[in-house]
Amino acid sequence: MALSSYGYLALLVLGFVAVLLALRFLVKRATRHDHPFTGPLKVLANLVVPSLFVLLFVRTAGLQEDSSLHKILETFFWISALNAGIAFLNAVLFSGVSQDTWRGRIPKLFIDVSRFFLVLLGTAFVLSLVWEADLGGVLAALGVGSIVLGLALQDTLGNLMSGIALLFEEPPRVGEWVRVGNTYGKVAEMNWRSLHLRTRANEMVVVPNSVIAKEIFSNYSKPSRVHAEFVEIGFSYNDPPHKVKRVLREAADQTREILTKPEPLVRTKAYGDFAITYQVKIFLTNYDRLPDIKDDFMTRIWYAAKKSHLTIPFPIRTVYRTDVPFPEAAPPDRIEEHVDRSPLLRALRPEQRQELLLDLEPRTFEAGEHLVHQGQDQSSLYLILSGTVTLSTGQTTRREIRRVGPGESFGALSLLTGAIPPHDAVAGSEVEATVIHSEALRDLLRRDPDLSSRLAAQIEAENPPELEAISTTPARVGGAPTNRAEALAKSIRRFYGL
Repeated sequence: MALSSYGYLALLVLGFVAVLLALRFLVKRATRHDHPFTGPLKVLANLVVPSLFVLLFVRTAGLQEDSSLHKILETFFWISALNAGIAFLNAVLFSGVSQDTWRGRIPKLFIDVSRFFLVLLGTAFVLSLVWEADLGGVLAALGVGSIVLGLALQDTLGNLMSGIALLFEEPPRVGEWVRVGNTYGKVAEMNWRSLHLRTRANEMVVVPNSVIAKEIFSNYSKPSRVHAEFVEIGFSYNDPPHKVKRVLREAADQTREILTKPEPLVRTKAYGDFAITYQVKIFLTNYDRLPDIKDDFMTRIWYAAKKSHLTIPFPIRTVYRTDVPFPEAAPPDRIEEHVDRSPLLRALRPEQRQELLLDLEPRTFEAGEHLVHQGQDQSSLYLILSGTVTLSTGQTTRREIRRVGPGESFGALSLLTGAIPPHDAVAGSEVEATVIHSEALRDLLRRDPDLSSRLAAQIEAENPPELEAISTTPARVGGAPTNRAEALAKSIRRFYGL
């Protein structure tokens, strides 16, 4: 070996060490910053550069290029270079791209097939350049072998061809909800052989591409993410359809994640044995949360039906009889007990409280629902049987006034004087309440002229916070100033037209 050869080898070793150190430094920095070029740089540092160094070294050492060892080393180098090139191409084109760009919309299966053909071209290049193989003979041999291989792997190849055929349609993307036959789930992966679906039961279902090509295929995210869902529910024949439809539309409008545009549609679908069936068409964009959205909607329907006195019937047969009806049963003891304990209603005589019990309206409210809106015109007293109600005021900044629990009440001034509530009343949990409307007191006040004074004295003694919001400037009766109780009694008589 000549001296110049030793010098060339020394330069080769020094160059290899320098390049390898530089690549190691780049790999370390790329790994620290999670750069997409980390993988390609590792291939370059671990395979391409070492194989190139070994190839140049043996050439300099005098190894013949037509020797088997040289061809093996050269083949390894070109395979490593092809691997690095494909890795760099993948990092440049597809790393960190948005799903809204054309590169993000390219199916993974198409990328895998393209990579496979690049490997085939690289293999043909290596066979022709390094081994000087006759590609025509190789193709002929591959043709015969492919027939045998095709017969042995016809199912697998069928899946591959079906997957390629799907590329010419619009294949599903990862994260979309699809249905194949009777199986539906969220797309986790689509490769050259099958489609992987994750069901709502958190099971992974593998559907071969050949099955997809034969079955009816539905994509719940196409042509847009707006998806329509149908909900059916039955109501009593005694409930007017226009009222039922209004209540169902309001329940849909109050359900978060149900779109208002397009607006929900309610149709009368069928007259069944014991109920009229209504169909509600709702629209949503987050199909992932479909069970939770339907749960919220169905829950609101129950509360809305109770609030509007609609009946969701049991699957039973109703028998109508013409017997003389018995007197109406007394209200539950629990309601009667709360009425007797109410400080305001102590102004009523026992027989008046019994009469009032017949006109009470039981109501149920879900957590977060408004019982009363600030500034809303209403004249009712709310007796809380269970749960907690928060009274608060303010338009932008809410200020809590007090909390009303079981056995307590609010709305006394609204019931007696028609005063506009100066606060919101919101259920803090599920609330059962009994509502007394002004109509229930009207006859009692007309038959008992002193009742207004007793009610005014009782509410004056109780002194609820709402009393401060009502103007009770002393009036004059017969030239003498009246106290607040007398002014309040006068307001009661004026409101009830006495």
